[in-house]
Amino acid sequence: MENDTFQIIVFGLVLVGMIALAVYLGRQAWENHQSKSNSKEEQGAQSESLEEMRKSIDNIDNAIVAMLAERFKMTNRVGYYKAECKLPSKDLEREAEQQERIIEIAEQYGLDPEFAKSYLEAVIERVINNHEKIATQVQLEKAS
Repeated sequence: MENDTFQIIVFGLVLVGMIALAVYLGRQAWENHQSKSNSKEEQGAQSESLEEMRKSIDNIDNAIVAMLAERFKMTNRVGYYKAECKLPSKDLEREAEQQERIIEIAEQYGLDPEFAKSYLEAVIERVINNHEKIATQVQLEKAS
């Protein structure tokens, strides 16, 4: 039991750190979007080396992958909950809410809303597939 508590605390700390990083990166992106015009961004790109810009992109990619991993850990927990409660894997109402929310967020940060929707659709498709696999696994475990 103590090991479980420790793992929960560590998971919580990692999650808080990832959220803080996402908020920080989001704020930076928003401030950059608000304070710079394209010409200023182009001038800034000229003062930074290609290596520095690519390193920044790599850091952002690392944060995105880490956040996706945490997201899927949470959605898998939801999948087990749904399987135990015999709820459907697909929730059209929740998907519609998420679509609206992702469009608003994309517009807030100057990201193409259609791109953001396609990202979310890919994530939702994978989540549903994972939930279906989890439901099958839970049913097999209960049957044996």
